[in-house]
Amino acid sequence: MRRVVVSGRSGWELVSLAAAGLTLTPLVCLLLRAAQAGRGDWTRLWRTRIPELLVRSIGLAAGVAVATGVIGVWAAWMVTRYEFPGRRTWTWLLAAPLAVPPYILAFVASDLFGRGIHHRYLPIATVLTLATYPYVYLLTRSSLSSLHVGFEEVARAAGAKPGRVFRGVLLPMIRPGIAAGLFLVVLYCLADFGAVSLLGYETFTRAIYDEFKARFDLESASALAAVLVALAIVPFALERTFRRRARYHQTEGAPRTAPRPRLGRLATVLTWLGFGALFAAGFGAVVVRLVVATALDWDPAAARDLGRDLANTVALSTLAATIAVAVGFVVAYASVRLRSVAGAAAVRAIQAGYVLPGPIAAVGVLLAVTAIPGGNALLGTAAVLVAAYLVRFL
Repeated sequence: MRRVVVSGRSGWELVSLAAAGLTLTPLVCLLLRAAQAGRGDWTRLWRTRIPELLVRSIGLAAGVAVATGVIGVWAAWMVTRYEFPGRRTWTWLLAAPLAVPPYILAFVASDLFGRGIHHRYLPIATVLTLATYPYVYLLTRSSLSSLHVGFEEVARAAGAKPGRVFRGVLLPMIRPGIAAGLFLVVLYCLADFGAVSLLGYETFTRAIYDEFKARFDLESASALAAVLVALAIVPFALERTFRRRARYHQTEGAPRTAPRPRLGRLATVLTWLGFGALFAAGFGAVVVRLVVATALDWDPAAARDLGRDLANTVALSTLAATIAVAVGFVVAYASVRLRSVAGAAAVRAIQAGYVLPGPIAAVGVLLAVTAIPGGNALLGTAAVLVAAYLVRFL
């Protein structure tokens, strides 16, 4: 594609660099504070915390990645490659769990099943799987929907069986989409704080918070955060490797999708049962439980505060989302259309914020704000909170 040159190019690059600086500043502050940890702090952490935390955090992320990979690819394959009653409806309902924060799902699970599920691997892995499989599902569905049917037709004409067509033709082409979904899932698992805290499962995020909250040891907390950030470099590298290996060309302007054979009655029932279980466990049961609990325990006094809290939530989230979309568009445009080095670097830099747990990102933002002359006056303001949102989600 011919390089696009527009006036005001430096403005796009400046915004991209500012976005990168906003995201990296809290991380740099945390790393600098981690460097202040003494040898005794590092020795204590390596002997008592880090090895176990590595095993538990990696084990949780790996287990959830495998489960979401299987569920997400299967669901995307069914809605894009087969025709059955309700297919269009399920296409969107399968993404509904994204509307339920994992800590809410963990709260409802704890309420329904009691403390017997606390401190155990399977319950927290199940909660995170239900909350994050839509990442893999949506990106895989997009990849499958954009493939030209000609690839499959050529393979079948050469005598390849359906299994071979999937493994040898389709899977290599949708692999970048699957890898991107798994990348988000793994980062989310490494950075999750709410669900693991509610279910009492010890990971890096909970240990970091404990070091800061219980011991008020910011150096040790920052040291653990540095190890977590180093751990997150692995999925970054793997995702980039998978994307580099994707090399194929589609000559026609619009993809011609494969015809969808109609499922039989038994296959349709089984598909509905599988989709229904995912939707009920990840969204439906949660909403019903919360509505019933609210109706039974309605408190007019609390309802008055609810309106204020709802207004604040909507206003701040809308403001943060609007700024994030605007800044994200500038960074993406500078990187892809202008082929800007600053834009490309900013794309990589802003991904760093996603691995920071919410409380740790907040600590990094507070460290950065208090380092600014007069920055203490900004503490507790909406501006700082919106900045933390941008660091976390840009």
